[in-house]
Amino acid sequence: MKTPLLIALLGLALPALAADGRPSDQYYTVRMSIDADGRVTAAEPQGDIPQALRKVVRDVAERTSFDPARVAGRPVSSRTSINVAVSFRPIGTRYEAKVFDVRPGGGWQMRSLPPPYPRAAHSRGIGAYVMSYVSYDAKGDIDMEKSQIRYLVARTRGGPLDAKAQARYDAEFRRSVLQAMRRWNYTPDEVDGKPVPASALVPTLFCPQGKWSYERCAADLTAEATLAESAIAPLDPSVSFAVLKPVSLPDDGG
Repeated sequence: MKTPLLIALLGLALPALAADGRPSDQYYTVRMSIDADGRVTAAEPQGDIPQALRKVVRDVAERTSFDPARVAGRPVSSRTSINVAVSFRPIGTRYEAKVFDVRPGGGWQMRSLPPPYPRAAHSRGIGAYVMSYVSYDAKGDIDMEKSQIRYLVARTRGGPLDAKAQARYDAEFRRSVLQAMRRWNYTPDEVDGKPVPASALVPTLFCPQGKWSYERCAADLTAEATLAESAIAPLDPSVSFAVLKPVSLPDDGG
């Protein structure tokens, strides 16, 4: 049976999602248990999700499949995370919720706040795109000796900064991300019953509200990026994580 793509109108208390009347996207993390054949054996949505939405998110997650994790080439059971994307469209005092994407989550599930926006940069309308290389252990704690900023660009809506301003604001954004990184904690993938240390490239986008549309800001800052967000990679080369296969969602009203 198909999972309906359009969820019935939900009388949910979600005013923060689309307070300005525009649609808003939310990503819900689901912790997955996968057997050695790549089949999902359990799917548990994480965090505070309304019950009606929790069931839909779980149903979508349970219909996924994976290439199994491996140890020295041998398929084994594992645990990972995926993100189910839901778009909310306000209709009066209610919301129409639509599942539109399913993507890998893995160790990306940071149990801490993102880097704070440097106050001076925000007040001057300066945005930034920062790509961090992070390495974390089996407990999900960041190894700061192995982690670093790999790429950073800061600019205004009008264009690049002069050399003096560039140096100043690069330093502010770098400091903000590195200080936050020390407090990051991940949910490691588990392979054959054991949590696995891993690394990844993690993007952080700073867009000043009210001074630059998010869409334009994101496009301008990432246009010349030389590094792209990467999948989680185990530090042990003999280990490979489960890989989410392409997900086919039903058509509207399906």
